[in-house]
Amino acid sequence: MKLLLSNERVRVNDRNRDGKTLFYIVCELGRYEVAKILANNRRVDTSIPDNYGTTPFSIACEKGKIKIVRELARNKRIDINKPNKNDKTPLYVVSQKGHIEVVKLLLKEKSIDTNKARINGETPFYVACQKGHIEIVKLLLNDKRVDVNKANNDGKTPFYIACENGHIEIVRLLLNDERIDINKAMDGVTPFYIVCFFGYIEIVKLLLNDQRVDINKPNKSGKTSLYIACENERIDVVKHLLESGKADINYTGTNKNRKTPLEIAKKKGHSQIVELLETFQRCASEPKEEKEKEKEKEKEKEERRGKREKIMNIEEKKKTKSTEQGQSNFETKNNRTMKEKSKMEEQKNQESKSIFIYFLFLFFLKIFF
Repeated sequence: MKLLLSNERVRVNDRNRDGKTLFYIVCELGRYEVAKILANNRRVDTSIPDNYGTTPFSIACEKGKIKIVRELARNKRIDINKPNKNDKTPLYVVSQKGHIEVVKLLLKEKSIDTNKARINGETPFYVACQKGHIEIVKLLLNDKRVDVNKANNDGKTPFYIACENGHIEIVRLLLNDERIDINKAMDGVTPFYIVCFFGYIEIVKLLLNDQRVDINKPNKSGKTSLYIACENERIDVVKHLLESGKADINYTGTNKNRKTPLEIAKKKGHSQIVELLETFQRCASEPKEEKEKEKEKEKEKEERRGKREKIMNIEEKKKTKSTEQGQSNFETKNNRTMKEKSKMEEQKNQESKSIFIYFLFLFFLKIFF
């Protein structure tokens, strides 16, 4: 190999009909020792892509040839962020393919562009969420360089695409990250709306338990999550929305001709959903009627209680007055009796004095006469 490389007549960068060079094929097949020799030879152009724009480094990443990737990542001649004709960078490709070890290796490189997107705006983090590669999602979430809310050109965020594809474990993982914008919409369609649209009941339940989720946010047509669930006959979704107590069953949107969830269910002939909504409305109105009846009963009780208290107060006043009069009469009689007793005692005292004086007079008469 070294002998051939030293021969100037040997064209080491020639391409086959697919546009692949010798170096490209060696990287694709995982021939580590040969790849190492070629990569360190100045005559070898390490960046020549195939007909699809895929570079030797990118194909080594795509095929999961970890030893070659590690070797080439250290080579200053290698552009580790160069995309192919589909605008896919090596990091994007391995995030899409699910090559965890290659992702780990690339994230260790300071020069790696973690947010370089395709022409449609999709980033490596976005595609990992889209494909359901949870371990790669975890790796990228833990890298501070990654923009976890960067949307594609349609306005779909990584969280949205995970919801749209029904990847519940990734949805659960993203919900635990404070940075994630869980209500960011695509043309008014929120992640919660889209899971109701497709009927992903487990994700619906998961999002209903998160206080940050706006379940009544309408799309541009004025349709809410409950409306679309009724329209698409997602019975379990409708049940959970009603049970949550958060859904607005009377919302008609901004369009004058917009129907309520019940009206659209009737129009579509979804009898089970119609029954669910009508039952919910009856149950919702009954407590109000019962509360009003209870209020009336309480009012009547208060009135009767007030009347009884008035009567009792009147009787109490009468008793008090009667007692006061009786006490006054008693005191008057008592005073009168005391006065009479006092007079009688005075009379007795007077009589006693008179008798004493009389006997004293008789005594002196006897002595002198």
